[in-house]
Amino acid sequence: MPAARLGPWALTTDATRYYLVVVVTALLVVAALNVTGMRVGRALLAIRESEIAAQASGVPVATWKTIAFALSAFYTGVAGGLFAWLIGTLSPDAFDVFLSVDFVVMIILGGLGSIPGSIVGAAVVTLLNDVLAGFQNYRPLIFGSVLIGCMLFMPGGIASAWRRQTAS
Repeated sequence: MPAARLGPWALTTDATRYYLVVVVTALLVVAALNVTGMRVGRALLAIRESEIAAQASGVPVATWKTIAFALSAFYTGVAGGLFAWLIGTLSPDAFDVFLSVDFVVMIILGGLGSIPGSIVGAAVVTLLNDVLAGFQNYRPLIFGSVLIGCMLFMPGGIASAWRRQTAS
């Protein structure tokens, strides 16, 4: 398989792959942050808070849910494409149950509905995976404890705790 290229640059080293992923991620984060301030974002926030109230306000709930699904599929497709490109192959073995648990912990820890919180949650879980590399047998116990602790003591995740801290 020939090396991937982006214009004149060959994307063969870890550094070039890293920078491409960082740029794509930054573009997607900026796009997501902009969507939240647009009509789409306001409609989706209204639907999240109360479908009945949103519909009573004239928001076409089914249409916006379909758009949300399409946006989610787009982001997931880009992430899956980058992941497959980075590991060089794609097989069911790459997606074990622990990867799913990692994703859930990232979102809960960072804060549901918070884009910056999701990034922080992903960074914390990735760091924990590296730190706990020697304790693979205890990883489910540790991640389960982190998840339960977060749900008990920081129900809105790190983002919510940060907002409360800066507000006081």
